[in-house]
Amino acid sequence: MSGPTVACVLRASDTYTPEYVTRLYEGVRKHWSGDLDFVALTDTPINHPGVRDVSLAHDWPGWWSKLELFRPDLTGRLLYFDLDTMIVGSLGGIQEERRHTTLKRQLPKYAGQINSGMMMLPQKVRAPVWKEWIKGPRRWMRKHAHGGDQAFLQSVWGLRRVRFWQDEYPGQVCSYRMRVLRDKRVPPGTRVVYFHGKPRPHEIGWRLPQ
Repeated sequence: MSGPTVACVLRASDTYTPEYVTRLYEGVRKHWSGDLDFVALTDTPINHPGVRDVSLAHDWPGWWSKLELFRPDLTGRLLYFDLDTMIVGSLGGIQEERRHTTLKRQLPKYAGQINSGMMMLPQKVRAPVWKEWIKGPRRWMRKHAHGGDQAFLQSVWGLRRVRFWQDEYPGQVCSYRMRVLRDKRVPPGTRVVYFHGKPRPHEIGWRLPQ
């Protein structure tokens, strides 16, 4: 069974630089079993062994660049990580996952909604997103100016058929802000730490408390 392509998206800014891509790649590579195909959709050359650059085709700002994951020229199954994700344990099982899976938002105001920071994206769930998005990207950006790409994706997919990493891999995918920062350590058994809001990984020197 062939594995997914691991994907990330970089629209370079003062916060997000090619270093984010290379650190994510090295974390995935360390904890990946078998051959790894790692692609960065980017407006800036990464120039790192093992990272395959694919140019962003549209000038969509900020998080909206993530919608390029749904382009029809990208084929097969994608395992997407936001750049501010730290891989700290084996990706076995996660990399073999074939079903549509996303993160679940943790802040009480948004509890149970889609967090797009880590997604397994079979091709069949990407096609309807692109079909809807490309009808009017600027219109969707205005409509979901506050909720961003996550709100748009949820409007297309709904919640009934979406599986969540936290439910499928209990205690193995955790929020830095809600767990690590609170507990002052990475909980035992954690494999993926995802960031949302501040601090960003570079602001903690890329080091997690043990």
